[in-house]
Amino acid sequence: MKFGLRHVFSASLLVIGFGGAGSAQQPGSVQYNTQVLPANGIVARNALPDRWGAIAIAMDKSKRFGWKDDATSREDAEAGAIESCMATGGSKCEVIGSFANSCAALAFGADMYGVSYTGYTRRSLAYTKKDAVKLCGLEDCKIVRSGCTVPN
Repeated sequence: MKFGLRHVFSASLLVIGFGGAGSAQQPGSVQYNTQVLPANGIVARNALPDRWGAIAIAMDKSKRFGWKDDATSREDAEAGAIESCMATGGSKCEVIGSFANSCAALAFGADMYGVSYTGYTRRSLAYTKKDAVKLCGLEDCKIVRSGCTVPN
């Protein structure tokens, strides 16, 4: 008996379409007594809104800085960080970084600074602080500010 390609394809669809469905709930199978609830886990519950933070430092080497970690947009966070920097007496304040739904740490040394973020890897805030000190690169570097835009 000869079967054409069309017949083999049609037979394959029948096996795929009906063969798996008939054996899915057989005793001894992995699917036996499995209940699938519609929409279970599909809808995000109580998703946190995006929260932004930003860090600004004074470019006059005065070690003055500004910090904002409760903004609803990147622009608001950056504007708040610059305003905060200027309020401390800093001049020529510039944003050195912004972050969303994460944490950050800022370290200052004699002539350097270091900043680190938790980012999407969800590192701990303690690790982020250590990283900021390491990035500062000097033995006298110390954390001057750290914080999160979401619970850590």
